[in-house]
Amino acid sequence: MTDYSNILNYLNQKIGLNIDSIGFITLESCILNTMKEFNTNNINHLLDLIQNDYEKLRVLIENIKVPETWFFRDIESFNYLKSYIEKNRNQINKTNPLRILSAPCSTGEEPYSLAILALECGLSRDEVEILAIDISRESLQNAQNAIYRKSSFRNDYNSFKEKYFVNIDGKYQLIEKVKNYVIFKEENILNNDFLYNYPQFNIIYCKNLLIYFNDDARNIVLNNINRLLDENGVLLVGLSELSFFTRNDYDQIKHNLAFACKKNINKTKNSDFSKNINYTKESINFKELNNKHIIKQSTNVKKIEKSIKIEENRRVYTLENIKKLADEGSFKEAEEICNIILQNDSYNIEILFYMGLIYMALNKKELAIEYFNKVIYLAPSHYETLIHLSLIYESIEKKQQAEIFKKRAEKVFKKNIQNN
Repeated sequence: MTDYSNILNYLNQKIGLNIDSIGFITLESCILNTMKEFNTNNINHLLDLIQNDYEKLRVLIENIKVPETWFFRDIESFNYLKSYIEKNRNQINKTNPLRILSAPCSTGEEPYSLAILALECGLSRDEVEILAIDISRESLQNAQNAIYRKSSFRNDYNSFKEKYFVNIDGKYQLIEKVKNYVIFKEENILNNDFLYNYPQFNIIYCKNLLIYFNDDARNIVLNNINRLLDENGVLLVGLSELSFFTRNDYDQIKHNLAFACKKNINKTKNSDFSKNINYTKESINFKELNNKHIIKQSTNVKKIEKSIKIEENRRVYTLENIKKLADEGSFKEAEEICNIILQNDSYNIEILFYMGLIYMALNKKELAIEYFNKVIYLAPSHYETLIHLSLIYESIEKKQQAEIFKKRAEKVFKKNIQNN
Protein backbone atom coordinates (compact mmCIF):
# COMPACT_ATOMS: atom_id res chain seq x y z
CA MET A 1 0.00 0.00 0.00
CA THR A 2 1.30 3.45 -0.99
CA ASP A 3 2.22 5.76 1.88
CA TYR A 4 0.96 9.28 1.06
CA SER A 5 1.75 10.80 4.45
CA ASN A 6 4.89 12.70 3.40
CA ILE A 7 3.35 14.33 0.37
CA LEU A 8 0.14 15.16 2.25
CA ASN A 9 2.18 16.74 5.05
CA TYR A 10 4.09 18.77 2.48
CA LEU A 11 0.85 20.05 0.93
CA ASN A 12 -0.42 20.90 4.39
CA GLN A 13 2.71 22.94 5.11
CA LYS A 14 3.14 24.50 1.66
CA ILE A 15 -0.40 25.55 0.74
CA GLY A 16 -2.18 25.13 4.07
CA LEU A 17 -4.38 22.37 2.69
CA ASN A 18 -6.78 20.79 5.16
CA ILE A 19 -6.75 17.20 3.93
CA ASP A 20 -10.13 16.39 5.49
CA SER A 21 -11.84 19.23 3.57
CA ILE A 22 -11.40 17.49 0.22
CA GLY A 23 -11.25 13.88 1.30
CA PHE A 24 -8.46 11.36 0.94
CA ILE A 25 -10.01 9.52 -2.01
CA THR A 26 -10.20 12.70 -4.05
CA LEU A 27 -6.66 13.73 -3.09
CA GLU A 28 -5.30 10.30 -3.94
CA SER A 29 -6.87 10.54 -7.38
CA CYS A 30 -5.29 14.00 -7.90
CA ILE A 31 -1.88 12.72 -6.83
CA LEU A 32 -2.07 9.66 -9.09
CA ASN A 33 -3.09 11.82 -12.06
CA THR A 34 -0.11 14.08 -11.41
CA MET A 35 2.24 11.11 -11.19
CA LYS A 36 0.92 9.92 -14.54
CA GLU A 37 1.61 13.34 -16.09
CA PHE A 38 5.20 13.19 -14.81
CA ASN A 39 5.58 9.58 -15.96
CA THR A 40 6.44 8.22 -12.53
CA ASN A 41 4.89 5.57 -10.30
CA ASN A 42 7.02 6.40 -7.27
CA ILE A 43 5.37 8.67 -4.67
CA ASN A 44 8.75 9.68 -3.24
CA HIS A 45 9.93 10.71 -6.69
CA LEU A 46 6.85 12.92 -7.05
CA LEU A 47 7.56 14.50 -3.66
CA ASP A 48 11.13 15.21 -4.74
CA LEU A 49 9.89 16.80 -7.98
CA ILE A 50 7.42 19.18 -6.38
CA GLN A 51 9.83 20.14 -3.59
CA ASN A 52 12.52 21.20 -6.07
CA ASP A 53 10.45 22.60 -8.94
CA TYR A 54 7.67 25.08 -8.21
CA GLU A 55 6.18 24.62 -11.68
CA LYS A 56 5.70 20.92 -10.95
CA LEU A 57 4.10 21.78 -7.61
CA ARG A 58 1.79 24.08 -9.57
CA VAL A 59 0.69 21.14 -11.73
CA LEU A 60 -0.36 19.23 -8.62
CA ILE A 61 -2.15 22.31 -7.26
CA GLU A 62 -4.04 22.67 -10.55
CA ASN A 63 -5.16 19.04 -10.25
CA ILE A 64 -6.30 19.54 -6.66
CA LYS A 65 -8.15 22.84 -7.12
CA VAL A 66 -11.94 22.85 -6.91
CA PRO A 67 -13.03 25.68 -9.26
CA GLU A 68 -16.72 25.35 -8.47
CA THR A 69 -18.69 28.58 -8.62
CA TRP A 70 -21.43 30.39 -10.51
CA PHE A 71 -22.70 33.88 -11.21
CA PHE A 72 -24.45 35.71 -8.37
CA ARG A 73 -23.93 32.88 -5.94
CA ASP A 74 -25.51 33.70 -2.56
CA ILE A 75 -27.82 36.33 -4.06
CA GLU A 76 -28.41 38.04 -0.72
CA SER A 77 -24.73 39.00 -0.64
CA PHE A 78 -25.29 40.98 -3.81
CA ASN A 79 -28.57 42.44 -2.56
CA TYR A 80 -26.69 43.72 0.46
CA LEU A 81 -23.85 45.12 -1.66
CA LYS A 82 -26.40 46.88 -3.86
CA SER A 83 -27.84 48.67 -0.85
CA TYR A 84 -24.30 49.41 0.40
CA ILE A 85 -23.36 51.03 -2.92
CA GLU A 86 -26.59 53.00 -3.12
CA LYS A 87 -26.10 54.29 0.42
CA ASN A 88 -22.59 55.53 -0.38
CA ARG A 89 -23.12 56.45 -4.03
CA ASN A 90 -22.54 60.17 -3.54
CA GLN A 91 -19.10 59.50 -2.07
CA ILE A 92 -17.91 57.29 -4.93
CA ASN A 93 -16.21 59.07 -7.82
CA LYS A 94 -13.19 58.90 -10.13
CA THR A 95 -10.80 60.23 -7.50
CA ASN A 96 -12.32 58.13 -4.73
CA PRO A 97 -13.37 54.87 -6.43
CA LEU A 98 -15.05 51.88 -4.82
CA ARG A 99 -12.26 49.34 -4.30
CA ILE A 100 -13.20 45.64 -4.35
CA LEU A 101 -11.03 42.54 -3.86
CA SER A 102 -12.25 39.12 -5.01
CA ALA A 103 -10.01 36.49 -3.45
CA PRO A 104 -9.86 33.84 -4.65
CA CYS A 105 -11.62 34.49 -7.95
CA SER A 106 -11.54 31.03 -9.57
CA THR A 107 -12.79 31.18 -13.17
CA GLY A 108 -14.20 34.68 -12.83
CA GLU A 109 -17.88 34.25 -12.09
CA GLU A 110 -17.75 36.09 -8.77
CA PRO A 111 -15.67 39.15 -9.76
CA TYR A 112 -17.66 39.50 -12.96
CA SER A 113 -20.86 39.33 -10.89
CA LEU A 114 -19.45 42.21 -8.83
CA ALA A 115 -18.69 44.10 -12.05
CA ILE A 116 -22.23 43.58 -13.35
CA LEU A 117 -23.60 44.77 -10.01
CA ALA A 118 -21.45 47.92 -10.26
CA LEU A 119 -22.80 48.55 -13.76
CA GLU A 120 -26.38 48.01 -12.58
CA CYS A 121 -25.75 50.56 -9.81
CA GLY A 122 -24.58 53.11 -12.35
CA LEU A 123 -20.87 53.05 -11.54
CA SER A 124 -18.56 53.83 -14.44
CA ARG A 125 -15.29 52.00 -15.08
CA ASP A 126 -13.40 54.89 -13.47
CA GLU A 127 -15.53 54.76 -10.32
CA VAL A 128 -14.84 51.16 -9.36
CA GLU A 129 -11.67 49.06 -9.15
CA ILE A 130 -12.12 45.29 -8.94
CA LEU A 131 -8.99 43.24 -8.32
CA ALA A 132 -9.46 39.46 -8.72
CA ILE A 133 -6.70 37.16 -7.51
CA ASP A 134 -6.08 33.43 -7.62
CA ILE A 135 -3.19 30.97 -7.41
CA SER A 136 -4.31 28.91 -10.42
CA ARG A 137 -3.05 30.08 -13.82
CA GLU A 138 -5.52 27.84 -15.59
CA SER A 139 -8.45 29.32 -13.68
CA LEU A 140 -7.21 32.83 -14.35
CA GLN A 141 -6.83 32.15 -18.06
CA ASN A 142 -10.39 30.84 -18.18
CA ALA A 143 -11.55 33.92 -16.29
CA GLN A 144 -9.87 36.25 -18.76
CA ASN A 145 -11.38 34.35 -21.69
CA ALA A 146 -14.78 34.79 -19.99
CA ILE A 147 -16.59 32.03 -21.90
CA TYR A 148 -19.00 30.07 -19.72
CA ARG A 149 -21.24 27.02 -19.84
CA LYS A 150 -24.79 26.70 -18.59
CA SER A 151 -23.59 25.40 -15.21
CA SER A 152 -22.31 28.92 -14.41
CA PHE A 153 -25.86 30.29 -14.58
CA ARG A 154 -28.08 29.05 -11.76
CA ASN A 155 -30.26 32.08 -11.18
CA ASP A 156 -31.46 35.06 -13.17
CA TYR A 157 -30.39 38.14 -11.22
CA ASN A 158 -32.00 41.07 -13.04
CA SER A 159 -31.86 39.15 -16.36
CA PHE A 160 -28.06 39.56 -16.37
CA LYS A 161 -27.39 36.75 -18.85
CA GLU A 162 -29.46 38.38 -21.59
CA LYS A 163 -27.91 41.79 -20.94
CA TYR A 164 -24.23 40.96 -20.68
CA PHE A 165 -23.56 37.69 -22.54
CA VAL A 166 -23.56 36.57 -26.17
CA ASN A 167 -24.60 32.99 -26.97
CA ILE A 168 -21.96 31.33 -29.14
CA ASP A 169 -22.70 27.71 -30.06
CA GLY A 170 -24.27 26.96 -26.69
CA LYS A 171 -21.61 28.76 -24.64
CA TYR A 172 -21.81 32.29 -23.30
CA GLN A 173 -19.24 35.00 -23.98
CA LEU A 174 -19.15 37.94 -21.57
CA ILE A 175 -19.20 41.33 -23.30
CA GLU A 176 -16.03 43.46 -23.23
CA LYS A 177 -17.68 46.26 -21.28
CA VAL A 178 -17.96 44.03 -18.20
CA LYS A 179 -14.57 42.36 -18.71
CA ASN A 180 -12.88 45.75 -18.61
CA TYR A 181 -14.08 46.30 -15.03
CA VAL A 182 -11.94 43.47 -13.62
CA ILE A 183 -8.16 43.20 -13.22
CA PHE A 184 -6.82 39.68 -12.70
CA LYS A 185 -3.62 38.90 -10.83
CA GLU A 186 -1.81 35.70 -9.91
CA GLU A 187 -1.23 35.80 -6.15
CA ASN A 188 -1.18 33.46 -3.17
CA ILE A 189 -3.33 34.72 -0.29
CA LEU A 190 -1.19 32.60 2.07
CA ASN A 191 1.89 34.74 1.47
CA ASN A 192 2.61 37.05 4.38
CA ASP A 193 3.33 39.86 1.92
CA PHE A 194 0.13 39.25 -0.04
CA LEU A 195 -0.75 42.52 -1.91
CA TYR A 196 1.52 44.27 0.56
CA ASN A 197 1.90 47.52 -1.38
CA TYR A 198 -1.77 47.81 -2.28
CA PRO A 199 -4.12 50.35 -0.71
CA GLN A 200 -7.00 49.06 1.40
CA PHE A 201 -10.28 47.81 -0.05
CA ASN A 202 -13.84 48.90 0.73
CA ILE A 203 -15.16 45.42 -0.04
CA ILE A 204 -13.42 42.04 0.20
CA TYR A 205 -15.27 39.09 -1.29
CA CYS A 206 -13.69 35.90 0.07
CA LYS A 207 -16.15 33.01 0.17
CA ASN A 208 -15.70 29.31 0.90
CA LEU A 209 -11.91 29.37 1.07
CA LEU A 210 -11.13 28.76 4.74
CA ILE A 211 -12.87 25.39 4.76
CA TYR A 212 -9.95 24.03 2.73
CA PHE A 213 -7.24 25.40 5.05
CA ASN A 214 -5.66 24.28 8.28
CA ASP A 215 -5.63 26.56 11.36
CA ASP A 216 -2.26 28.14 10.58
CA ALA A 217 -3.31 28.99 7.04
CA ARG A 218 -6.61 30.44 8.27
CA ASN A 219 -4.74 32.77 10.60
CA ILE A 220 -2.53 33.98 7.75
CA VAL A 221 -5.63 34.74 5.68
CA LEU A 222 -7.16 36.54 8.66
CA ASN A 223 -4.05 38.72 9.09
CA ASN A 224 -3.98 39.57 5.39
CA ILE A 225 -7.66 40.51 5.36
CA ASN A 226 -7.22 42.61 8.51
CA ARG A 227 -4.43 44.52 6.78
CA LEU A 228 -6.23 44.98 3.46
CA LEU A 229 -9.79 45.77 4.60
CA ASP A 230 -10.60 49.42 5.24
CA GLU A 231 -11.65 50.06 8.85
CA ASN A 232 -15.19 50.77 7.62
CA GLY A 233 -15.07 48.11 4.92
CA VAL A 234 -17.27 45.07 4.31
CA LEU A 235 -16.14 41.43 4.24
CA LEU A 236 -18.29 38.84 2.43
CA VAL A 237 -17.65 35.22 3.44
CA GLY A 238 -19.36 31.83 3.28
CA LEU A 239 -21.92 30.66 5.83
CA SER A 240 -19.54 28.16 7.43
CA GLU A 241 -16.80 30.81 7.72
CA LEU A 242 -18.85 33.52 9.39
CA SER A 243 -18.31 32.17 12.89
CA PHE A 244 -14.53 32.15 12.40
CA PHE A 245 -14.49 35.88 11.72
CA THR A 246 -16.98 36.76 14.46
CA ARG A 247 -14.66 34.95 16.88
CA ASN A 248 -11.81 37.12 15.64
CA ASP A 249 -13.00 40.68 16.21
CA TYR A 250 -15.55 40.98 13.41
CA ASP A 251 -19.23 41.85 13.79
CA GLN A 252 -21.90 40.25 11.62
CA ILE A 253 -23.84 42.76 9.52
CA LYS A 254 -27.60 42.48 9.98
CA HIS A 255 -28.68 41.31 6.55
CA ASN A 256 -29.76 37.71 6.74
CA LEU A 257 -28.09 35.26 4.36
CA ALA A 258 -25.64 37.91 3.12
CA PHE A 259 -22.93 36.42 5.37
CA ALA A 260 -21.35 39.87 5.65
CA CYS A 261 -19.28 41.27 8.49
CA LYS A 262 -17.14 44.25 9.43
CA LYS A 263 -14.27 45.01 11.77
CA ASN A 264 -15.23 45.45 15.39
CA ILE A 265 -13.66 48.86 15.94
CA ASN A 266 -14.83 52.34 16.95
CA LYS A 267 -15.63 54.38 13.88
CA THR A 268 -13.74 57.62 13.82
CA LYS A 269 -14.89 58.87 10.44
CA ASN A 270 -18.34 59.30 8.96
CA SER A 271 -17.47 58.23 5.42
CA ASP A 272 -16.94 54.68 4.19
CA PHE A 273 -14.86 56.18 1.37
CA SER A 274 -12.66 58.62 3.30
CA LYS A 275 -9.36 57.34 1.95
CA ASN A 276 -8.34 58.84 -1.36
CA ILE A 277 -5.42 56.69 -2.52
CA ASN A 278 -4.05 56.45 -6.05
CA TYR A 279 -4.07 52.92 -7.46
CA THR A 280 -2.10 51.81 -10.50
CA LYS A 281 -4.22 49.57 -12.76
CA GLU A 282 -2.44 46.50 -14.08
CA SER A 283 -3.24 43.61 -16.34
CA ILE A 284 -3.11 40.51 -14.12
CA ASN A 285 -4.25 36.84 -12.69
CA PHE A 286 -5.37 33.79 -9.41
CA LYS A 287 -7.53 30.57 -7.89
CA GLU A 288 -10.51 29.38 -5.87
CA LEU A 289 -11.71 26.45 -3.82
CA ASN A 290 -15.46 26.59 -3.73
CA ASN A 291 -18.58 24.61 -3.03
CA LYS A 292 -21.54 24.02 -5.29
CA HIS A 293 -25.28 24.30 -5.16
CA ILE A 294 -26.94 21.62 -7.26
CA ILE A 295 -30.66 20.93 -7.32
CA LYS A 296 -31.57 17.70 -9.07
CA GLN A 297 -35.03 16.28 -8.68
CA SER A 298 -36.25 12.81 -9.52
CA THR A 299 -38.94 12.61 -12.16
CA ASN A 300 -41.68 11.96 -9.61
CA VAL A 301 -41.02 15.22 -7.75
CA LYS A 302 -43.09 18.28 -8.57
CA LYS A 303 -41.15 20.86 -10.59
CA ILE A 304 -39.97 23.84 -8.53
CA GLU A 305 -41.93 26.97 -9.37
CA LYS A 306 -39.76 30.05 -9.61
CA SER A 307 -42.59 32.32 -8.61
CA ILE A 308 -45.05 31.13 -5.98
CA LYS A 309 -48.10 33.24 -5.32
CA ILE A 310 -50.91 32.44 -2.95
CA GLU A 311 -53.79 34.78 -2.18
CA GLU A 312 -54.90 34.84 1.43
CA ASN A 313 -56.73 37.69 3.12
CA ARG A 314 -55.95 39.88 0.09
CA ARG A 315 -52.22 39.45 0.54
CA VAL A 316 -49.81 37.93 -2.01
CA TYR A 317 -47.19 35.60 -0.56
CA THR A 318 -44.04 34.99 -2.59
CA LEU A 319 -40.58 33.63 -2.02
CA GLU A 320 -39.31 37.20 -2.37
CA ASN A 321 -41.55 38.22 0.55
CA ILE A 322 -40.00 35.48 2.65
CA LYS A 323 -36.47 36.58 1.80
CA LYS A 324 -37.29 40.22 2.52
CA LEU A 325 -38.75 39.40 5.93
CA ALA A 326 -35.81 37.18 6.80
CA ASP A 327 -33.39 39.93 5.76
CA GLU A 328 -35.18 42.29 8.15
CA GLY A 329 -34.88 39.73 10.94
CA SER A 330 -38.64 38.99 10.92
CA PHE A 331 -38.11 35.25 11.05
CA LYS A 332 -41.45 34.45 12.67
CA GLU A 333 -43.38 36.11 9.84
CA ALA A 334 -41.14 34.48 7.23
CA GLU A 335 -41.79 31.10 8.89
CA GLU A 336 -45.56 31.70 8.85
CA ILE A 337 -45.55 32.47 5.12
CA CYS A 338 -43.48 29.35 4.43
CA ASN A 339 -46.02 27.27 6.33
CA ILE A 340 -48.90 28.81 4.36
CA ILE A 341 -47.19 27.98 1.06
CA LEU A 342 -46.36 24.46 2.23
CA GLN A 343 -50.01 23.85 3.11
CA ASN A 344 -50.76 24.29 -0.58
CA ASP A 345 -47.55 22.89 -2.00
CA SER A 346 -46.06 20.50 0.55
CA TYR A 347 -43.41 19.19 -1.85
CA ASN A 348 -41.92 22.55 -2.73
CA ILE A 349 -38.20 21.97 -2.29
CA GLU A 350 -37.29 25.64 -2.48
CA ILE A 351 -39.56 26.55 0.43
CA LEU A 352 -38.51 23.51 2.47
CA PHE A 353 -34.89 24.47 1.98
CA TYR A 354 -35.60 28.04 3.02
CA MET A 355 -37.35 26.81 6.17
CA GLY A 356 -34.13 24.99 7.04
CA LEU A 357 -32.17 28.22 6.55
CA ILE A 358 -34.61 30.17 8.73
CA TYR A 359 -34.26 27.67 11.57
CA MET A 360 -30.48 27.73 11.20
CA ALA A 361 -30.60 31.52 11.58
CA LEU A 362 -32.75 31.06 14.69
CA ASN A 363 -30.28 28.46 15.99
CA LYS A 364 -33.07 25.86 16.08
CA LYS A 365 -30.84 23.12 14.79
CA GLU A 366 -33.21 20.18 15.27
CA LEU A 367 -35.92 21.89 13.21
CA ALA A 368 -33.35 22.87 10.58
CA ILE A 369 -32.28 19.23 10.35
CA GLU A 370 -35.91 18.16 10.01
CA TYR A 371 -36.55 20.43 7.02
CA PHE A 372 -33.21 19.76 5.36
CA ASN A 373 -33.96 16.03 5.61
CA LYS A 374 -37.25 16.64 3.82
CA VAL A 375 -35.33 18.30 1.00
CA ILE A 376 -32.93 15.36 0.78
CA TYR A 377 -35.85 12.91 0.72
CA LEU A 378 -37.30 14.71 -2.32
CA ALA A 379 -34.00 15.66 -3.96
CA PRO A 380 -31.14 13.39 -2.81
CA SER A 381 -28.60 15.34 -4.87
CA HIS A 382 -29.36 18.76 -3.37
CA TYR A 383 -25.71 19.65 -2.75
CA GLU A 384 -26.14 22.72 -0.57
CA THR A 385 -28.52 20.89 1.78
CA LEU A 386 -26.01 18.07 2.13
CA ILE A 387 -23.36 20.61 3.07
CA HIS A 388 -25.65 22.32 5.62
CA LEU A 389 -26.53 18.99 7.23
CA SER A 390 -22.85 18.10 7.50
CA LEU A 391 -22.08 21.45 9.15
CA ILE A 392 -25.00 21.20 11.60
CA TYR A 393 -24.10 17.70 12.72
CA GLU A 394 -20.48 18.75 13.10
CA SER A 395 -21.53 21.71 15.27
CA ILE A 396 -23.46 19.42 17.62
CA GLU A 397 -20.54 16.96 17.70
CA LYS A 398 -22.28 14.17 15.81
CA LYS A 399 -19.21 13.43 13.73
CA GLN A 400 -20.45 10.18 12.21
CA GLN A 401 -23.56 11.81 10.71
CA ALA A 402 -21.49 14.82 9.63
CA GLU A 403 -19.09 12.55 7.77
CA ILE A 404 -21.94 10.68 6.06
CA PHE A 405 -23.42 13.87 4.58
CA LYS A 406 -19.98 15.23 3.72
CA LYS A 407 -19.20 12.09 1.70
CA ARG A 408 -22.59 12.28 -0.03
CA ALA A 409 -21.91 15.90 -0.95
CA GLU A 410 -18.50 14.89 -2.30
CA LYS A 411 -20.09 12.22 -4.53
CA VAL A 412 -22.62 14.73 -5.88
CA PHE A 413 -19.84 17.22 -6.53
CA LYS A 414 -17.72 14.67 -8.44
CA LYS A 415 -20.71 13.51 -10.49
CA ASN A 416 -21.57 17.05 -11.46
CA ILE A 417 -17.96 17.79 -12.48
CA GLN A 418 -17.99 14.71 -14.71
CA ASN A 419 -21.30 15.71 -16.28
CA ASN A 420 -19.98 19.16 -17.07
